Amino acid sequence: MKSSRISSPKRNETLLHHKIKALYDNSENVKREVTQNIDGRKFRFDLLDDDETIIFEIQRASFGGRFSQKIQILLDSTNYRIRIIHPIVHKQKVTRLNGNEVLSTSYRNLYSTVYHFFEHLVHFKVGYQDRLQFDILMIYEHLIREFTGYSQRSGRRRFRISDRDLVRVDSTYKIRTKDDFYRLLPDELPSLFTNQDLHNNLNLKKKSRRNLRLPGQMTYSMCQLGLLERVGKKRNAHVFTRQY
Repeated sequence: MKSSRISSPKRNETLLHHKIKALYDNSENVKREVTQNIDGRKFRFDLLDDDETIIFEIQRASFGGRFSQKIQILLDSTNYRIRIIHPIVHKQKVTRLNGNEVLSTSYRNLYSTVYHFFEHLVHFKVGYQDRLQFDILMIYEHLIREFTGYSQRSGRRRFRISDRDLVRVDSTYKIRTKDDFYRLLPDELPSLFTNQDLHNNLNLKKKSRRNLRLPGQMTYSMCQLGLLERVGKKRNAHVFTRQY
């Protein structure tokens, strides 16, 4: 294991991104900020292992668009394994600042679970391959908001997010194979199931619109990956089964 190295984050990089990168930098034999030309295009990787077999990409949001295209090109044009590191905030400390003055501090439980990974994966336009891996990090985040003035309409104070910081990583779910994806589906789920069946078996503690959307996001994402197949309808509901 490498000794701990302390450095400053880049200007366009949050403290959260920087500290997650440092966690992997200190626990894996990796190189930081590697740039390579692939098929005539320049690509930058967050981390690359010393054996040059695994690319590490830290992605908090925005799984679609250019990110999907980048991952697809890397899978099609190289032999690298691609490990996408995705942090999910389940607890949050929020600090509101006016310059160097702390205006307030609050704490939030967001009731996030590993299933909320699919909120972002739903935009991922890449089919599953054996070389595609994920690390889902359940984290405690420090959100820093900076005072920007008062709303002309309501007179309320307005704030913008100035940074995100990592307090700690509480747990990690690793996806290395198809079976790791299937383990995210409840054991009680029948071989043929609907989104309602999935919702009934997820046992989500908090009832919210966010959680009501989760079953559809899970099945849509896994269909895009080629891990689930739509095999018919039960009344107005799609029926899904696993693609073994």
